[in-house]
Amino acid sequence: MSAILSEIDESKGYWSILSIDAYGVGQDVTIQKIQEKAKEKHGCYIGWEDLKFLAAKLDQVVYLTLLCSNSVNALQHYDNLQKQCESCEIVIKRIDDSYWEIFSKDAELIKRLESKFKEVEHLDPNATSQKVMAKR
Repeated sequence: MSAILSEIDESKGYWSILSIDAYGVGQDVTIQKIQEKAKEKHGCYIGWEDLKFLAAKLDQVVYLTLLCSNSVNALQHYDNLQKQCESCEIVIKRIDDSYWEIFSKDAELIKRLESKFKEVEHLDPNATSQKVMAKR
């Protein structure tokens, strides 16, 4: 997670965690609090520095849905992934502790991630509103 966040411009916008299942030394109470807040309509708002700190403390991320948007109102649970991706600047998902899905409207971010990670697959190469990629 830290490797992904290191490629993102910190001034991107507002952040919210909509779901998380993760483990880290001394982070059990923090994760439980985030899980409870994440159930709310807008998830668990988190500042950029707190997000980077949390990521650095995690040893394993099993599941995660993390949103970034220029509008705090866009940070919410959506009925479908397409609407979520259209409404937010960045959507980062960890799937079953095996791969990441990263959706971004920032083509330069996608290029940086492509150069940093192996086994990158474009999930929708014909997308016009955002670039879509996965890291396995």
